[in-house]
Amino acid sequence: MRRIRPEDGFSIIELLVALVILSLGLLSMAATTGYVATQVRIADLRTERAAVLHTAIEGLRATPYDNLTSVTESNATTIGSFRVWWTVTNLGANLKAVTVMTRGPANRAGAQSAAAVDTFVVTIARP
Repeated sequence: MRRIRPEDGFSIIELLVALVILSLGLLSMAATTGYVATQVRIADLRTERAAVLHTAIEGLRATPYDNLTSVTESNATTIGSFRVWWTVTNLGANLKAVTVMTRGPANRAGAQSAAAVDTFVVTIARP
């Protein structure tokens, strides 16, 4: 039989230190998983809201200039999971400011909130 010498392997202390380091690394990764998931959800909502705004604004730009009228929140259109309405303000004979509001899901401070309202202003000129 072959005799085992102390320098042939790892000591129990070395194994425990390696196990502690590995455990700390795995726990750190697990802790950041929740943060990353929250950030992904926030980015998803922002992307969806931006797409909804883009769709609404392109629809307003496609509307004949003289037919641009305000839409109240009670008559808001629904695009995806967002409600969209707008107010039209005449800035002159050939220029209108359209304030587009959206109400939809939001993720504020890491918690899902029922609804958040965002406002975006676009100016539309007579062609």
